[in-house]
Amino acid sequence: MNDTEWFYALMLSQLADPFGPAEPDELADAILQALGVMRDVRERHGIATQSPVNLIVSDGRSIVATRFTFDYGWYPDDDSFFAREREFDFTTLWCAPDPDGRSVCIASEPLTSDRTQWVEAPEYSMLVVSSGHDGIELETRELEA
Repeated sequence: MNDTEWFYALMLSQLADPFGPAEPDELADAILQALGVMRDVRERHGIATQSPVNLIVSDGRSIVATRFTFDYGWYPDDDSFFAREREFDFTTLWCAPDPDGRSVCIASEPLTSDRTQWVEAPEYSMLVVSSGHDGIELETRELEA
């Protein structure tokens, strides 16, 4: 299992019914709880290096995406991949809502050369996208750093 699969399993374990449908707020809460578990485990094991946790989770009806990094800017002082990671930015999240309000595109960077439709999510934030009466509803929530 890779780290994404471990986190996904942890997030699912936070849902009341991991096999049933989940409301957007339930998905968001499960991600927050999983981030809390990860924070506790990292503290218990003395892990203090940068670790991005950018997620996009969907149940086919809603989307929850995070722009989050544990210990931003802290890298090991050696020649490992993680030390060289500082050359790259794995920490951005962008969204482009369709002007007609029926869809949204979420990505780690703008996917088109016309960047005017793309909005960068704030650092340490969660995007919660759901279907509303008038189309797509997009909410930005602040996450604890």
